Amino acid sequence: MIQPKNKYLFMSIFLLSHITLPFFINYNYFYYAFVILVPVFLFMISPQFKNKKIKINPEFIEISYQEQLKSKADAFASLFHQLTEVFKEENQETHLSEYVGYVYEDVCHHCSSKKYCFYSQEGMSRLGKLISKGIQKDLEIDDYNYIYQHCLNPDDYLKSLKNHQKGYFKMLKVNHAHDHLKKDLFQEFSIMGHVFQNFSKKIDEQDNEKKILEHLKAYHFEVYYLKKIKKDYENYMLEIGIEDIDEKTVTEELIPILENYLNESLDLVSIKKQHLQIGYTSILLKHELKYTLQLAKKQYALDQQCGDSILTFGLDEHHYVALSDGMGQGYIAYKESKLTLDVLSQLLKNGIQLRDTLNTLNTLLKIKNQGDMYTTLDLFDFNLMNSRLKVIKYGAYESYLIRNHQIDVLHSHSLPVGMASTMKMVSYDMKIKENDILILTSDGVGEHFFDLLKKYQEEIEKMSVYEIVSFLFQKSFQKKDLDDMSIIVIKVVNRN
Repeated sequence: MIQPKNKYLFMSIFLLSHITLPFFINYNYFYYAFVILVPVFLFMISPQFKNKKIKINPEFIEISYQEQLKSKADAFASLFHQLTEVFKEENQETHLSEYVGYVYEDVCHHCSSKKYCFYSQEGMSRLGKLISKGIQKDLEIDDYNYIYQHCLNPDDYLKSLKNHQKGYFKMLKVNHAHDHLKKDLFQEFSIMGHVFQNFSKKIDEQDNEKKILEHLKAYHFEVYYLKKIKKDYENYMLEIGIEDIDEKTVTEELIPILENYLNESLDLVSIKKQHLQIGYTSILLKHELKYTLQLAKKQYALDQQCGDSILTFGLDEHHYVALSDGMGQGYIAYKESKLTLDVLSQLLKNGIQLRDTLNTLNTLLKIKNQGDMYTTLDLFDFNLMNSRLKVIKYGAYESYLIRNHQIDVLHSHSLPVGMASTMKMVSYDMKIKENDILILTSDGVGEHFFDLLKKYQEEIEKMSVYEIVSFLFQKSFQKKDLDDMSIIVIKVVNRN
């Protein structure tokens, strides 16, 4: 027994078998022809139903998900290498001078002899040097005798020294434990990074069209051809020729299967039956974003390196624009802000949910810096397929939306990243519209920035994004109280 691929082949077999049958039996040929042709005619005009949902052949599962595995392996390898660099940095020092300063403030600051102990022409006296020694270890008998002979307040001196020595030793233990933790995490992340990197190398790369074709064949589709026509970086058409398929199967089964595999949305453009070849159907699908973004940015560094970092990247139908301001200025602030955005992007690209990504990022920075260093975060998540925008702000300076000749201010509702143990996620969620202008800034633009926008709003709405960012940068730069400064201008444009 065989199962015909389509009803036309089934009717052919049916007719052939019944044409040969009269040679073996005695029948009225007119009656026999009627009995044969009526079922064939009814069968031919009846619709074809697929009661059994299409399922993937288990033999093709490994091939079908090959590209997804490679993509995930590459992303995880990159993430773990990034985390390795975090814990590869130098260990945090316990500063002895801080504790010496504590003793000085307690005892010596108001003492009438402090200029002889600390500020004489010969330099710091032995009393001053004994503070440093007494913080690091217990004093000797000769040291005690010298203190009682020369210090005006020996009891207060030794009491303060003893108290701050305890704090110094406690901080040494904390830093020691922290250094061991960083070392262990460094080893674990390093190993995991190499595991995923090696795994990625073992996955063979194939042509993208070929992999889509194999995936459809794994679901038992008889594909004649498949062609991917790329319109630009984000939009493309898929032209597919499939045997014996109707529009219902295309919309309810074929498109969901492709969307799940490609992790992208697809729209049906056309479906045409090719009459020259029985059972052959031509399908045209498209992946197209409704809006596009125009973006311009400009930065000013008070030192040689701007402490602000900017990152933009696309992921499926999302486009992320992020701005992070590191505490302070210069290269150290830049390292922290850049780390914040690098880890953020890697976690999102690995499919981690946004809330979990932010919690992980906050915990990572808190462990790394022990609460001594933190960064702000502005995250604009544009969903270009459903035309929505989610704005998340942690300790960041206010942002602005210019729409319909009005300016809306987006304020920050949370502490910076890495400052507190837990972060409360508060976000703005809005529909984006054509010609929306969004402006992200760091606090270096100054408090006058909103007034500047109101004053020149009419002119700004007529400018391009590049003209806007240059104009705002020049106006902000006229103020003397400058810090590191970043300005990002985004405009929403309809593709059509």
